[in-house]
Amino acid sequence: MNGGRLTSCKSAKDRTSMSVTLSQAQILLKDHNLHPDIFESALEKMRCEGTRLLNAEKNVGERRYAFNGLQVLSLPKSFRPPEGTYRALQT
Repeated sequence: MNGGRLTSCKSAKDRTSMSVTLSQAQILLKDHNLHPDIFESALEKMRCEGTRLLNAEKNVGERRYAFNGLQVLSLPKSFRPPEGTYRALQT
């Protein structure tokens, strides 16, 4: 379809992090033979321990994504951060 995707958030750390990690996991699946059975766990591992969480820490002083519960529920499932990695923070 020659489509594209644009993800926007004001500080390029929260929704952007969810988008980037999803893309990374999809690349691992498609181009690097990641087994489909471990796709979700690889995605969660990147979101819990990867460099995107360090970016969030540099922005808000805490290793958490700045989402409140309502925001998380409004995100598509593939864009939701793992439990324990987010809370309402001032960005």
